[in-house]
Amino acid sequence: MAARLWFTERGYKFKEKGGTLALVPLANPDQITLFGKKQIHGAWTIEPWVSRLELEGDGELFLDEKTLWPNGRYVTTHLIMSRDFLTRNPRLVRSLLGALIEVTQQINADKAAAASLLNAELKKETGKAMAEAVVARALERVEFTWDPISSSLRKSAEASHKVGFLKTSPDLRGIYSLRTLNEVLKEKNLPAVAE
Repeated sequence: MAARLWFTERGYKFKEKGGTLALVPLANPDQITLFGKKQIHGAWTIEPWVSRLELEGDGELFLDEKTLWPNGRYVTTHLIMSRDFLTRNPRLVRSLLGALIEVTQQINADKAAAASLLNAELKKETGKAMAEAVVARALERVEFTWDPISSSLRKSAEASHKVGFLKTSPDLRGIYSLRTLNEVLKEKNLPAVAE
């Protein structure tokens, strides 16, 4: 959606609407292959794929999406659970949130160690590690946080409506339940996050 909005706001027209620009949804691993074969000219993607395109595909970063967001912050991943699960498992949810906060702090305190651990786990799960330089560069660009950065989800939903992906204006009222997260943050003497 971010790519569609960015190109639309700059006057580009998509092939499906009579223009010349084609945006092709691809699985992340396919980007590097098609880029190398010159079957795509670029990719709007996330880490570590940006770093792979640069370091392994001889690509160049044209636009860092962070520059499009207030304070350079936007969400790419959320921790989601049903209301029923949240209500029936308050202790488990508190433990899960506590662990998320602790792991996030550990990653941010030593990204080199996190990179090594991540790459070892990738090799264990997939049989192949990524180049150390790719993982290191990717981790330099990613912000690890427990803050859902709710304003960015709302902005993404509005963009989806603006480019026609969502037919009706999105209503995200009640999508977040941050009370438990903020309670755990308070116990750890950390600032609350805003909804």
